[in-house]
Amino acid sequence: MTASIKITSSEEIFETSGVQIFKDKVIFKNSLLTEQSIPINQITTINLGKFGFHENQVIIETIDNKKYKIFIKASDQKKFRDTIHQVQQLNKERTVKTSETISRDKKKCPFCAELIIVEAKKCRYCGEFLDKSKEV
Repeated sequence: MTASIKITSSEEIFETSGVQIFKDKVIFKNSLLTEQSIPINQITTINLGKFGFHENQVIIETIDNKKYKIFIKASDQKKFRDTIHQVQQLNKERTVKTSETISRDKKKCPFCAELIIVEAKKCRYCGEFLDKSKEV
């Protein structure tokens, strides 16, 4: 099992054979040596090595059924796959926390009728202080 990783910004998390993993994408050079990028959240399947004579080949499939062939040393393939899975999991957890924060209970401001967070002491729209003793 791979050691857990910590994502703090858009810094590179993993690099091997010219392939880089960031918190939101994988960057690599295709067979024409053109740089390509795959969003992490689009990756559905990672198939490792053992494709005929190309044991260093990894095939990544995405949500839209595209397949990308990436050449990665056989010794680094499992770490590559595990790192992508960890990044996807961390991104998923971060999304859940964000959506929980966004979906806080709201109420209408009694002064301007804009939606504000129930715990607000002051309306962010009209600037009026709210009286907590009265039900809004």
